[in-house]
Amino acid sequence: MILYALFYILGIDAAVFMAIELKISYKKHDLPVLFFGLFGILLGAKIPVWISYGFNQNTLLMGKSLFGGLLGAFVSINLYKFIFKRMSKSFGDNFALMFALGAGLAKLGCFFSGCCGGKEWGFLGIEYYPTQLIESLFNFVMVIILYELFKNGKVKNMLFPIYVSSYMVARFFVEFIRTESPAVFGLTVYQIIALALLPVLSFIIRKRYAVSQNIVS
Repeated sequence: MILYALFYILGIDAAVFMAIELKISYKKHDLPVLFFGLFGILLGAKIPVWISYGFNQNTLLMGKSLFGGLLGAFVSINLYKFIFKRMSKSFGDNFALMFALGAGLAKLGCFFSGCCGGKEWGFLGIEYYPTQLIESLFNFVMVIILYELFKNGKVKNMLFPIYVSSYMVARFFVEFIRTESPAVFGLTVYQIIALALLPVLSFIIRKRYAVSQNIVS
């Protein structure tokens, strides 16, 4: 549990450091989006846990879902933009890199704490599928990809939906070797959410890309 908390704190510190290095800052009137994003992460991280294991005293205090937190952040940020009529403003680009880096470190905490593991494997003496390390590696690779896209600037306002959709695809396949209980048709809650939202995210990316092309031309 100590290592779990340590890596989560390390992930937050690394995300803040990256924001400083990339000179990511918010003006005073943009600060509410940070609160919306944080609320979305906290609530989103709990909802899949409650769906899978029920709402009770144990799940109220324990258990967090990176998948749900990521989705919660995406929904809450876009909700903020819709409510305050700032749909053309790009906030997610600033969150994507920080979230990917923090998530990669957080999943290392899961690995060393023995949670969120995979099914029995037995390959080369490895007892269980190291699903935490797979997700951690994915997030670190995404940090590199998102950083290059961030510097390039050609996919402005698309980095967060690109990251969310990429993570959903990766997580859909990782779920097959996790110990998560199936919900419907042999698929887990996370897989069902991914299948439902990937078309929506694809539409958002295409729409934002079309808008960016019109701006450029």
